[in-house]
Order: sequence, then C-alpha cells, then structure tokens
Amino acid sequence: MARLTKLCIANRGEIARRIIRGARQMGLATVAVYADPDAHAPFVAEADEAIALGGTTAAETYLDADKLIAAARGGHGNAIAQAYGHAILPLCNERDRLTQVVWGL
Repeated sequence: MARLTKLCIANRGEIARRIIRGARQMGLATVAVYADPDAHAPFVAEADEAIALGGTTAAETYLDADKLIAAARGGHGNAIAQAYGHAILPLCNERDRLTQVVWGL
C-alpha cells in the first residue's frame, strides 16, 4: 500500500477544520470535498485543495460514496477521513459502498 500523503476529507464545517489541523500536524496534505452551498466555507479555504462534489444536499454530496471515491481517485488523496471520530480509511481495491468502498479505492 502507498504511503499516506494526502487526505481527502469527507466531512464539512468545524469537523473538517479539526481534521485539517490534525492532518497538517501529521505532515499530510488535505483535500476538502464540498457541496455547492459550502463553496465559501472556512474548511474549503483552509484545505490544501478543494473539490466540488456538485450538489446541494448531504445526500447529493457528502453521503454519495461514488462522488467521494471519484474525488479521491482523481489524484486528490490516498485516504479518506470519513467522519469525525472514525478511522482514516486507506484507498485500496473497490468492493462495495462507503465504509467498504473507501477501504476499496
């Protein structure tokens, strides 16, 4: 498995900001994914990169496993931080959806 260097953050708001700060302390680059209404949110500006997921609701964006995987697969991270308090999930081979999918990138 590749060395963890860039973390794609599948969350928003203060939780994403905390993950960004922690990742920086660990020397990791960060990628924020965001819904259209969050385009100017602080967590988007604070990340090293930001990827629009194209949608306005959580279901259309942050909870859409296929969009999260596509963002990470596009060279925008080699792991996904799925949610505050959850493990950082490495991207390996694709098996099924979100919890298992992020293990599967």
